[in-house]
Amino acid sequence: VQAQLLNGEKTNTKGYYRIVSLNAKDAKAINPEYKEGDQVASGEFIAGQPLSSELFRNLPSGIYRIQLEAKDSKGRDIKNEQDFLLYGKEDKRPPVFTREWLVEEKISCMVGETAEWVYGTSFEEAYVLYEVYNKNRLILRQRIQLNNENKTFKLPFKEEYGDGVMASFTFLKENELYVTQIPVTRKQPD
Repeated sequence: VQAQLLNGEKTNTKGYYRIVSLNAKDAKAINPEYKEGDQVASGEFIAGQPLSSELFRNLPSGIYRIQLEAKDSKGRDIKNEQDFLLYGKEDKRPPVFTREWLVEEKISCMVGETAEWVYGTSFEEAYVLYEVYNKNRLILRQRIQLNNENKTFKLPFKEEYGDGVMASFTFLKENELYVTQIPVTRKQPD
């Protein structure tokens, strides 16, 4: 939590935080409205000091809102809130309803390293075309089925890939075409 004055200068202050779960009013909407659910955590904060990671470690994957309250230098109440998405690398499905879910774990590699990302969808029976291209040359093509799930993809980076490759996911669902491309680039040694 950071606090700053109107001129952008950082300042020290103490305050209180509250974290609540959020529930979508229409879980399958593209940009759903959320209503506040249960309070899952609360406590004091000191500006400039991070909240304990233990606080978040015990929460299930999902969407949350943190609400902050403090006093300014003149004793006036200051309030702010921010929504955030909490997820784990090992999650079996996206943490909220989403047409496409992507977590880029490692997409810049030196030769011999392995690129890794997580791709998923909340749709049932999504027949996805997964392709990897190097310039105009097809390196890999697979057809996969996803059923409200995430899948981890790993790609060993080879010398022949030059500056990089492009991983692509394509599927058609409910008359909508979904395409996601992930540039996997060659990292140069320091």
